[in-house]
Amino acid sequence: MRMGKRKRIIIGTAAGGIVLIAVIVLLMLRSCRGSDSRQKDDTLPDGTSAAKEMHSDDETAHGSNTDGEPSSAESSKDEKSENGAEDRTASETSSESEQSSESTKKSLSTPLDSEQASSSESETASETSSEKPSESSEESVTEKPSESSSANHQHSWGEVKTTIHHDAEYIHHDAEYKTVHHDAEYTTVHHDAEYTTQWVEDKPAWDEQVLVKEAWDETVTTTKYEVHLLCNCGFDFSANHCSDSASVNEHTKAHALNGEFQYGNTHTETIPVEHQEVIHHDAEYTTVHHDAEGHNEQVLVQEAWDESVKARDAWDEQVVTKAAWDEKVKDAWDETAVTGYKCSECGASK
Repeated sequence: MRMGKRKRIIIGTAAGGIVLIAVIVLLMLRSCRGSDSRQKDDTLPDGTSAAKEMHSDDETAHGSNTDGEPSSAESSKDEKSENGAEDRTASETSSESEQSSESTKKSLSTPLDSEQASSSESETASETSSEKPSESSEESVTEKPSESSSANHQHSWGEVKTTIHHDAEYIHHDAEYKTVHHDAEYTTVHHDAEYTTQWVEDKPAWDEQVLVKEAWDETVTTTKYEVHLLCNCGFDFSANHCSDSASVNEHTKAHALNGEFQYGNTHTETIPVEHQEVIHHDAEYTTVHHDAEGHNEQVLVQEAWDESVKARDAWDEQVVTKAAWDEKVKDAWDETAVTGYKCSECGASK
């Protein structure tokens, strides 16, 4: 925006300078045309200058003064009218220079609107330049008085006025802005709680003794040869567990008392003896291994949380508070300017 504004200022300044040069050139051309027109007015249709005519008129008037009545009133009247015309021409030139200086100041004082000002003033200059030939044509169209009346004719000059239209003048105002700051924008992202699967042991591993066969007793019969003490009657002292001497004496004494002297003696014999032995068998077991018992449990690692995530950075926005507008500083107006003088009697113009 600053580069565009600077560019417009440079262009407006350059345009104002060009318009100022054009106005100066127009003023110079107009002054030259004014001097040419005054020379044309001073030149009579027959080619003689107005000064010579006036000199001859003075001589005639002087001669008439010598011969008859003087004509000094008429000569003073002509001089006053010519002086008034010259004064009006000078005032017209000064007013035009003031208008050109005002237009130049306006073009330079509004560099931002230099394009509009330069275009409007260039149109005004072109209108002025287009009006100039018409003025010069009016000046060139001069009715030639008759030769007989030009010698003694005194011009009665009247102002020739032209209406010049001036467009309305505007000042362009750029749009007005204000800076609106916007904070950064965030959005809330929800994160669920985080868990991990962990084995929880409810019962450790163990070995179990499982009964395969209960305990039992086994009777085993074995035959052994033993030396037993026997009585002649056949009584086995060893088998009856009375092989001690007291038991044997008592047994033999009993035979003697009974008169059984043939059984009063003992002897030994080796005889087979069956023995029954009870063998105890313990219960039989087998070892069964049991693995540990447990379950998988979800263990909390991190609780649920909300995270603010930046969705947009902070930024400044240029907001238009007032749109660009053109302010009218001067209404259009029509100016009546004196562009020349015309004789009301003979139609001569200057």
